Amino acid sequence: MRQMSIDVRTISNGKPAKEFAVAVAAEELIKLTFSYTADIPRGMHSWLRNPMYNALIRLHQEIHLANETFVDYPAIKRTLALLARWEQQKGAGDPEQLFFRQTIWHEQLRSFQRRLEHITQAIVQLKTVCMYMRVLFEKRVVSTAQYEKWSATATDVQMMLGAWKASERKRVAPNQAAAR
Repeated sequence: MRQMSIDVRTISNGKPAKEFAVAVAAEELIKLTFSYTADIPRGMHSWLRNPMYNALIRLHQEIHLANETFVDYPAIKRTLALLARWEQQKGAGDPEQLFFRQTIWHEQLRSFQRRLEHITQAIVQLKTVCMYMRVLFEKRVVSTAQYEKWSATATDVQMMLGAWKASERKRVAPNQAAAR
């Protein structure tokens, strides 16, 4: 029986979809890690390889969860403008508007915070994988050339995730992001 393969990177008209650069770089890192650690000694499976693979899967998952989290940036900006107007008109301590302001603010920012949390978790998982790979290099399971190529790919992914996190902050509050 002939098996059909489905490429999820194509859209309905058959043309390739635009790839999400961070996800593509993370997939390359995962492929490198799997190929470099395929011949790991049996005794290292449970305490090193399996947790490292779990962290890689979590890294991939967090990147896609962050990408799929909908953030309504225009609504957040409208809310910020509304809050600024209220501050000018009524003052900061107006008790009748306090609950309403807090409710709007929290509802609008909840999805933005979730996205930032997913990006942060992806960074944490990447750092965990880096620690495992460093142990493999020190134990001489991976060669110097493999470790250098892997480290360069991991650095690319980390830089992309950091830039993504910074750009997300700038989209909501450019003045605060520049100060950080």
